[in-house]
Amino acid sequence: MNIHATLALLSICVIAVPSFAEAKTCRKHRPITRLKYEVEPTQYIRDLSANELTAWHSGGGPSTVLGLAGGEVGTRFETSFETKPVGNNLYCLNVKRINAVLFVRPQVHIARNFKRGTCEYNAVLRHEDKHVRVLKQAHTEYLPKYQHHLRTTSKKIPKLPPMTLAQANQERHALVEQIKRNLSSYLEVIMSDVARRQQKVDTAEEYQRVAERCRKWEKRLNSE
Repeated sequence: MNIHATLALLSICVIAVPSFAEAKTCRKHRPITRLKYEVEPTQYIRDLSANELTAWHSGGGPSTVLGLAGGEVGTRFETSFETKPVGNNLYCLNVKRINAVLFVRPQVHIARNFKRGTCEYNAVLRHEDKHVRVLKQAHTEYLPKYQHHLRTTSKKIPKLPPMTLAQANQERHALVEQIKRNLSSYLEVIMSDVARRQQKVDTAEEYQRVAERCRKWEKRLNSE
């Protein structure tokens, strides 16, 4: 299972709210948070031979790689801010909303040595689809936990003092980086757990079952 994790950034919307009240402090504001889960259809790819998959995945190790399950998992998010004037050319800066998406783009590579419909192709496909199911199931389970983590992240946003517009612009970038670090750290926790679950699929017993399903492995592998 070869998953590439990413954390994508953000579009920032600055909302200016007029106010004529004098203020020496700013109120702490808890952002509204939302997390969506997006799963794209599995992409099946057959552009590499078994030898090429082996070189790609294991550097040409002793075991021939017949297929790989992988793809991309990541989080993207956008934030909206409120910059509220409070007098004396000072402003209160608040994060109004954090919208995040946890996404999965699974891919399955099957060696082109195996034609569609053959026993060998189906055996590899069945095994790699197990990895995809584990990936989707794990992320479905983690979705409410990630939502909770997102809310916790929003609570950690500090109460800021009144500042100039130039300071507010710098602070927006700092807040975005803080949110990014928090979401990224929890994504790493999820990926570590997914990797442990995937190891339970790649057992010696599973490989033996795959090998025993078909009789023409060697012939297919020597077809290129």
